[in-house]
Amino acid sequence: MPDLASHTNQAKRNCDFLGQCKSKQDIRTSFPEWYITIQFYACLHIVEAIFAITDEHYDKHTTRNQLLWFRKKEFDTDFAAKYNDLFNLSHRARYLNDRKKQISPGDLQSCDDHFSYIIGYAKLKHKISIE
Repeated sequence: MPDLASHTNQAKRNCDFLGQCKSKQDIRTSFPEWYITIQFYACLHIVEAIFAITDEHYDKHTTRNQLLWFRKKEFDTDFAAKYNDLFNLSHRARYLNDRKKQISPGDLQSCDDHFSYIIGYAKLKHKISIE
């Protein structure tokens, strides 16, 4: 199973790639499904890094998503809500991004906000930094 360092390193790699995308604004807006997906997977690795602190690992999205709501010691309600919203938006972006459900500029902004919150929370509460 991947450990704390492995998950943290993967989150850093995802964030490095996101940084390159942000520097080229057209990539972010031209390929929002990939931008959001990378944000989500960076956050997934942060969540798994937090679980790895206590030698836990979860390979199913449903299990991980549910645990965020019940593990009050590790995650607050805002964290769980933002992570689950990012999960849903990344799923929609990858699989349901038709004309009726296209990712809007507001969706992209929400993902950016959720991503920033999760990164900041992990750094502040769990001392996990991906910078």
